[in-house]
Amino acid sequence: MDACPFCRIIRGEDPGAVVVYENDNTVAVSPLAPATRGHLLVVPKAHTRRVWDLKPADASGVMATVVRVADAVRLSLAPPGLNVIQSNGAKATQSVDHVHFHVLPRWNRDRMVLRWPSRPAESRSQQRDTAAVVRSAIDQIDLEDLPVSSCRRRVRSGPIRRVKSRPLVRVVSLPDLGF
Repeated sequence: MDACPFCRIIRGEDPGAVVVYENDNTVAVSPLAPATRGHLLVVPKAHTRRVWDLKPADASGVMATVVRVADAVRLSLAPPGLNVIQSNGAKATQSVDHVHFHVLPRWNRDRMVLRWPSRPAESRSQQRDTAAVVRSAIDQIDLEDLPVSSCRRRVRSGPIRRVKSRPLVRVVSLPDLGF
């Protein structure tokens, strides 16, 4: 974590960082090489490598900041479109092993390219089979009363058999920044 560029920003060790917003749980910064005008990164302060490893309170906090930053970009820069992108692992183009969300304003003739395949990856029948497998995994995950009254994630019987306990966290309001 000492070498993590986002952790260095969070600890205040990167004087060149362009911080746009910060609260107790998240920071929004300009990337070193923005893909478009207004491109920002929203990063949880808790060092977490993958989105599925986020504690429930951290996940809800980072999403609240993503929405706030996206709305601020919309109001201040008025882009004709905006992407929110989050990647996990090198195959998905994650270049820093710390969860982060790209708030990416889209402009006419920008150089950012996102291409969806022209043909579906699965037939409707295969989609139903895949959905059944994912649905079964979802049914195995028990998220009790999250995020406020309990921050424990337990996995019931099934292919995944581990127990994770999360300490109870205090939910705090984001300050009003006039966005």
